[in-house]
Formats: sequence, C-alpha cells, structure tokens
Amino acid sequence: MSIYFKYGKEVAVLPAAVISKIDRATKKDIKVLLALASLPGATANFDSVQSELARVCGCTETELAASVAFWRGAGMIETEDQVETAAESAPTEPAKVAETAPKKLERADALPNYTTEELANLLEQRREITQLIDECQNALGKIFNTHEINIVLGLNDYLELDGQYIVLLVEYCAKLGKKSLRYVEKKAFGLVDEGVTTVDTLIAYIDRTERMASLEGQIRSLFGMKDRELSTKEKKFFEKWVGKFGYGIEVIKKAYEITVDAIHEPSPAYTNAVLERWKNDGLDTLEQIEAAESQKLPGEGSFDTDDFFEAALRRSMENMKGEN
Repeated sequence: MSIYFKYGKEVAVLPAAVISKIDRATKKDIKVLLALASLPGATANFDSVQSELARVCGCTETELAASVAFWRGAGMIETEDQVETAAESAPTEPAKVAETAPKKLERADALPNYTTEELANLLEQRREITQLIDECQNALGKIFNTHEINIVLGLNDYLELDGQYIVLLVEYCAKLGKKSLRYVEKKAFGLVDEGVTTVDTLIAYIDRTERMASLEGQIRSLFGMKDRELSTKEKKFFEKWVGKFGYGIEVIKKAYEITVDAIHEPSPAYTNAVLERWKNDGLDTLEQIEAAESQKLPGEGSFDTDDFFEAALRRSMENMKGEN
C-alpha cells in the first residue's frame, strides 16, 4: 500500500531529524512545532503572533516559550540572534575536511545558549530538569549560575543524554576532582563521540577506566617503567589488556614472566602477543591458563610459537624500540 500526502495549497516543512526527538518531546511541544511550521508568519514574526500561537496550541505564552526553548535546545530551530552570531564567527575560508573523515558532533561551543527568560520557562515547565540540576549541584557541592544551568540543559536536549547519565557523569568527574561543568561538558562530547551514550555503556566505561587506573602502577612496576611517560603503543597495550581483554595483574604478570624467560628482557610487545594468544584461545583466568600450560608436552615450552608467529613478535618488538 502506498500513502500520499494531500498538500492542498499549503505545505508545512519540518527537519527530518525531528523524528529522533519525538520521544523526548511532550504533546504540547509537538503542537507548538507543528504550529510554527504551519501558521503563516509564525517564524518570521514570532513576537507578534505569540498570543495566537498559544491559543492554537492550547497553552499559555510561558508554556509556548518553554516549548520553543526545548526545540532550540534540541537543535531543530534557531533564533535570529543565533544566526547572526554564527555568521559573524564563521571563518572566511573554512578548512576543507576529507570526505572519508568520521563525522563527529559539533563541539561544546555549539551548545544552545538559553536566555534567562527561556531558562525560567524551562525550569517552570519541566520539573524533571529542576530535579536534574538539583542532583548535579549536590554532586558538585555548589549552586549553579546561568551558564552552568545552560550546560546541563544542553547535555540533556542537544546531546540527548538522560538525567541519570548526566548525574552519573557529574559524580564521576567530581570523584576525579574535576568539579567544573565545563570539564563535564567536554567529557560528555568525547564520550558521545566514542559511542558511550547510555547509562549502561557509561557504567562500563567508568569501570574500565577505574580498573586501568588501579592497575597501571602495578604494570609499570612490572616492566620497570616507573614514572616515565608511556608511549602511545604502550598505552594502547595496557588499555587492551585491562579494558578489552579484562585481564587482572596476575595474568599480566604470568605473561610478563613468559616474556622474560623467552627473550631475557621485558617487552610489552611480546607480552601483548602472549595475552592475545590466550584471549584468542578463550583463556580468561589464571587457572584456565595454567591448566592449558600444564597440558603441553615436555619440551614444548610454556608458550608455543611457530616460525610465522615468532617473526611477527620480532617485528612488533622492533617497532616498539623504534617508538621509544
């Protein structure tokens, strides 16, 4: 079956992205958006038709303003002052971006900047936002100014992060000693770029990060790295062992001992190859690894490598030395 719109003499046009915001909008918000798109002069002369728009939508002018602020925060509409500001700040010769580069969200300075009146209307009409701000203030131990309230609203409306996610992120940043909402804002953009967009994925991210922080010192000590800065490859190795593979220090130490026995020196690249082989073999615990090792025939050694794998290890080790 095919469906056709009967446009008649007038057409209302909406951004296609509106569909992704519907579940966050109230019935009143949707009415206001349709009215803005449908009524003649509603967008060009908004100030002069506010009363009529409110009547058509069956709401007060305060509620109308709150809905307009919601859609602006969600990135579906923009006001004249936003357009002018964007035009003034736009570079005369924008840098070219490779077509193959991954598309990321606009940076934090593109978040909506609500006016004092819009903030008052939003807080009055959206009680859940008032509660969210209260919880964030409690987590950071301070009262937010207008700019900070703007940030919380932007994370909720523009990045579409729910209240539980935002509170959890604020609490995590506070635990790290980062009590600036500007830091929280930047962290949120980075996490969303990485695909950490739900409460469950944020919890998993925090768990990985905290495990890495608790084990990094032990891994450094194991390899004799002390306080020197890690190379990019070393960081990736450590994050993979702890975060991706889920190995604890006991398993990493076992792989380290095999490394030293085999090549007589510490080598993160060799240790990484050992750990990758165990992970590929489905060995997740020290008990499983030791059981597998005990089943090897006498003379096989504790870590069996064929000629191809041995050559790959050597190349990896040479690359590591080149980076350091």
